[in-house]
Amino acid sequence: MNPVVATLFTLSYTFAMSERAVLASALRGSDSVVRDVALQWSRNLCKRCGVVIETRGADRVDWERPLVIVSNHSSHFDIPVMMSGLGRPLGFLTKSELFKIPAFGTAMRKLGCVAIDRAQTSRARAALQLAASRVREGAQLVVFAEGTRTDDGSLKPFKKGPFYLIQQAGVQAVPVALVGTRKIAPKHTLRVNAAEVSLRVGEPILCEDDSSEARERLRDRMHAAVAALMQG
Repeated sequence: MNPVVATLFTLSYTFAMSERAVLASALRGSDSVVRDVALQWSRNLCKRCGVVIETRGADRVDWERPLVIVSNHSSHFDIPVMMSGLGRPLGFLTKSELFKIPAFGTAMRKLGCVAIDRAQTSRARAALQLAASRVREGAQLVVFAEGTRTDDGSLKPFKKGPFYLIQQAGVQAVPVALVGTRKIAPKHTLRVNAAEVSLRVGEPILCEDDSSEARERLRDRMHAAVAALMQG
């Protein structure tokens, strides 16, 4: 697909599927249908835009248990690649501005995504506590621990918040590296390109205890794990 056509398709298809998810949820009186629509959206979007995903290491994880997935972040396409590559509808901890988009924001909320406003410390902490509660109840949540998309493809330092979330949830954290997604849609552009990408899953890691020192060690271990996965 031509990159310009792919861009227009991505935007229109995303909003159309968001509206479909919200409407189906209202008609059925349940948000569970949103998960099915989200997975269909991710798979079809990647297929139509020429994004081919190689998934490695997914068998290292028990996907029937609540988890926090910690990943690097290079592209707006990281979300559909993550869901399509793992074959699972997932919730995401993401910036609050996205929840203001009509239909799309509502669909995200019904999917189990949690909005975080990093400019307000008290609100950000409350969002992390809400996310931890969701995970304890059985959710699988993705956090992009760098806090924003990378400009040059390198792995940036991880923020502290995601590891407070993991510690509060008391669950395993799964390191994941997305390699090549920056080629699909680099930061500062909406242009969508076909690409072959890799989704690499590492061994789950459990925080040792509830101390701040253990939280820092977890952050260091997770950064090293994701960096190693990015290298292959």
